[in-house]
Amino acid sequence: MKLLEFTCPECKCNTLEAVETDCVIVSTISHIYINNNGHGIISHGRETTTESKTDRYQCASCGYIVVDSKSKNITDPDELVSWIKIIQPHTETNNHA
Repeated sequence: MKLLEFTCPECKCNTLEAVETDCVIVSTISHIYINNNGHGIISHGRETTTESKTDRYQCASCGYIVVDSKSKNITDPDELVSWIKIIQPHTETNNHA
């Protein structure tokens, strides 16, 4: 298996985010607090996403959105791989995972 590395074309950050929509997230509640104003604060534990749809991939630093040649958001992992290979050739490294 090979690892592809993302580098943002705008700011050179290497962290990519997947922005998900239409999510159903289930989480445990680890603690319930009352602050000094009497308002409740919930501390969530482990979260599980049971349903979601990828809206876009974007740079975690500057928000650059990965789009295809028609300026549409890339939402498919295979399209993302193709985009990285075209925009950033030679970013593959061997990974023994």
